[in-house]
Amino acid sequence: LRYALINCCLPLIRFDMTFATYYAKKRAEGKPHRVAITHVAKKLVRVIFALEKQDIDFNPSKVR
Repeated sequence: LRYALINCCLPLIRFDMTFATYYAKKRAEGKPHRVAITHVAKKLVRVIFALEKQDIDFNPSKVR
């Protein structure tokens, strides 16, 4: 599951500005690429959980 999530995050940071900004922030903190991608994967899991729990559709403008 971890491998699949990390593979989902690679195009995510390329096409979604929210996740790209989060990735850039982690890289600016001095994190290596793989660690920063893992942080993005964790954020993705939190977003998916919130979407499922609240039963709403994904809206990129509401993701912080």
